Amino acid sequence: MDKEIQKSMDDLLADYNFESFEPVSFVSGKNINIDSVQFVMTTPEIKIKTYTESETLPKEPEGIWERFLALFK
Repeated sequence: MDKEIQKSMDDLLADYNFESFEPVSFVSGKNINIDSVQFVMTTPEIKIKTYTESETLPKEPEGIWERFLALFK
């Protein structure tokens, strides 16, 4: 069964054989001893909800101290 699985995997991966692929370097040939590279990704803007004076802010969750004091009210 192991051989059958390996053969099936090899057959499926044969379409993705990139042995002749030659990667293109975006690094200058003048740079030597490169230890790491940095990638920059852009994402959609993150918008923070702002409240006007007429709107009320959502109530903050009570902490343990406020819950304790509420027991005696």
